[in-house]
Amino acid sequence: MIGVAGSREGVDVLPDGEYLPPLKLRCSEEIMRRTCAKMGIRVIPTRKAVLTQPYDDRPACHYCGHCMKGCDVGAIFSVPNSMIPKARKTGNFTLLPNRLARELLVDTEGKVRAVSVADTATRQEEEIRARVFAVCCATIESARLLLNSRSPRYPNGLANSNDVVGRYLHGHNTADIFAYLEDLVGTRPVNNDGATDHSYIPRFNIDGKKRDYAGGYHYQLQDYSFMTPYHAHYLKGFGKKFKEQVRILQPGFMAMGLLRQGPGAARESCRRGPEARGCLRHSDSSDPLPLLRQRPRPVLLNLEMFAGRTFFMPLEGLTASRLSEGP
Repeated sequence: MIGVAGSREGVDVLPDGEYLPPLKLRCSEEIMRRTCAKMGIRVIPTRKAVLTQPYDDRPACHYCGHCMKGCDVGAIFSVPNSMIPKARKTGNFTLLPNRLARELLVDTEGKVRAVSVADTATRQEEEIRARVFAVCCATIESARLLLNSRSPRYPNGLANSNDVVGRYLHGHNTADIFAYLEDLVGTRPVNNDGATDHSYIPRFNIDGKKRDYAGGYHYQLQDYSFMTPYHAHYLKGFGKKFKEQVRILQPGFMAMGLLRQGPGAARESCRRGPEARGCLRHSDSSDPLPLLRQRPRPVLLNLEMFAGRTFFMPLEGLTASRLSEGP
């Protein structure tokens, strides 16, 4: 149904599955793979819901590089491209646009009898009845809907007798590294767009030492589109010389994204706001920035050692994504 490209690698921290043929690594990723192998670090084909061959009545990816803007042929799995066409073919499907699910309504026995929805265009409310309701609104919106579904039988929200709905959310610590691969700098430009990232580095412990935190960082390589010279922003100069510098360096551009999932805790949550039935407050008491400033340093040193000149990524420039304390 979904269609996931990838490969079986036998990595403990990355369980295997059944995959379509993997995306092929590009020249820059092959360079990284060979060099990382010398340090005992695995670079493997990424696993993502993109078709590398026709599957489930959808065509294979044609590597246009517009993955993050929506796939115009449906080679990337999504509900509009993959599931709604299937539902329409059943003849038992009605799509109601501009409806926001506000609350699940229960009967005297505690069973869900209807969903209260608000029309986002007219601001009118209505009830939709059914025998079965599927709550599949992703992490935040599913929690919002369940927490808003209060009743005398479920005063703390639906399916929330243990008070963990909306709690234990995991933030992510992130950082980016930009570099040049000297073997490719100045080479002839080629169509290198692909399907954004084709390769992936599972988390590893390169020196075998025990860490003071659980898990570790994993890495995405070349997850930027090559249609835009992202590195130009960090180069100095103006005019013809500046443009020449951008063009010469562009073939050797290497982007690496570091990602670490933060620990979940009961206090890190989305809770129902007191001022509006449809509002949630997000809170995250952790501060990941000090951790980020410490952890990527060995990675930066290794990258400079084997991949050429690192032209951007001062440790002070590391950014972290976190849930805000406001609504």
